[in-house]
Amino acid sequence: MAQSSGAPAGDAAGRSFVRAGYRYRISRDGAGLWLDLDKDSVKARKRLSHFVGSGAMARAYLLEADGFLFEAPVAYYAASRKWDLAPGYGLYTYPFLARSIQPGCLSCHATGVEPVPGTQSRFRSPPFHEAGIGCERCHGPGSEHVASRGSIVNPAKLAADRRDSICAQCHLQGEVRVMRPGKDWSSYQPGERLADTMTIFVRGGADLKVTSHGERLAQSACKQAGGERMWCGSCHDPHALPKPAERAAWFRSKCLACHETGACRERLAARRNAGDDCTACHMPKNPVVDAQHVVYTDHSIP
Repeated sequence: MAQSSGAPAGDAAGRSFVRAGYRYRISRDGAGLWLDLDKDSVKARKRLSHFVGSGAMARAYLLEADGFLFEAPVAYYAASRKWDLAPGYGLYTYPFLARSIQPGCLSCHATGVEPVPGTQSRFRSPPFHEAGIGCERCHGPGSEHVASRGSIVNPAKLAADRRDSICAQCHLQGEVRVMRPGKDWSSYQPGERLADTMTIFVRGGADLKVTSHGERLAQSACKQAGGERMWCGSCHDPHALPKPAERAAWFRSKCLACHETGACRERLAARRNAGDDCTACHMPKNPVVDAQHVVYTDHSIP
């Protein structure tokens, strides 16, 4: 989460690809990372001012024009180690450069987003106070913690709806978010109920999307049986990720906190082939409907 946005300092450059007859080339110079577009007599050059996304799966990029932010038509995909069109841009036969960045998009990737009131996609400079997701997103204002030497929100100790609201800020995608009167994207504070800031409409039987973890988990037999006892923190440590070689054992230990090994006896051979990895069968990685070239873990635990 701490690496989910920032300035594209070390991002790969010197790459190009062609789509719909347009050549997209990513290069770097002393002024930063650049996107060059050309087709016949049509040429354009845009600076990629910020990246969005940790890079574990992919990174999207932003274009800036007079304080207005737009999504760049290119993205970098980690699994294939290549640049290609950003999700949704394959629908266009030309380089679409006017997809506006809304505060709701940026707020899940950066800390202290600064939209200009009365505009659709204009932000102050810089557009956010801190790159990535900082401690305050989950634990509340640091100033209160410093003042009282102990006043800090611990999500695990909150009532279930307030605890889950902290994760749902960014991991409950839904279809539409509607702000309550007088509220905006900066209104919610950890420890509150997210429902008091916004209403999130979720489509029944929701498709697998990039950040649909919340609605997919709600569909799972594990969540339906476990109720409020099961939450994101049951399996994830927000402060650390297991090393790749330790990943299977890490998540297996989480599964065995509730399940017995005998429940998978009929799939023993498959489990052995998967390296005793419960998630290989029960939480497979699948394509998502809102992005290309990537696969994400299915939290419906099929």
